[in-house]
Amino acid sequence: MDHTLAEAPSSPSAPQPLRPARGRLTIVFIVTIAVGLVLGNALRAPDSQSGPMVGRVAPEVVADLFDGGQFRLSDHLASDGRPLVLNLWASWCLECREEFPAFSTFSREHPQIAVVGVAVNDQRTDALAFWEETGSAFVVGYDTTQRLRDAYPGFGLPVTFIIDETGTVTHQLEGGVTTEDLEALFD
Repeated sequence: MDHTLAEAPSSPSAPQPLRPARGRLTIVFIVTIAVGLVLGNALRAPDSQSGPMVGRVAPEVVADLFDGGQFRLSDHLASDGRPLVLNLWASWCLECREEFPAFSTFSREHPQIAVVGVAVNDQRTDALAFWEETGSAFVVGYDTTQRLRDAYPGFGLPVTFIIDETGTVTHQLEGGVTTEDLEALFD
């Protein structure tokens, strides 16, 4: 009798190919995703006061503004007196693009709080084009030194820091935020 590979008889002593335990792998996959979601939400919870910068004096921020001039945190603290929402973003970041309107809405509805967005890790021309396309209602600039991202560490972009009137970082929000997230921090 002629046997092909597909019809080859198997003997009990022949090694069988390993088959993954699909049920166990599915459970591990689901648990991994669930843990990731819980940790991700914990890191970006608007009332979270965690992050490497929270409780520290905010490092100097210097950004060339797209509409002219320059923003300096030290000048803001010395002359303005309002708390500051500092958002670090990039034009290539999808979450950054999605949250941009929230900062405009928040800025219009809360003039007693300063909002500044600074493009980091981005090409100036790309960041400028995105800013022109959005027509933001808040101050937006670009980090020409590329040192700002190192001074304000986070897990990725976007990342938002709340800096009080004394220059202390009170909150660090990882990931995209909504207007409601921002409002909850200042209630």
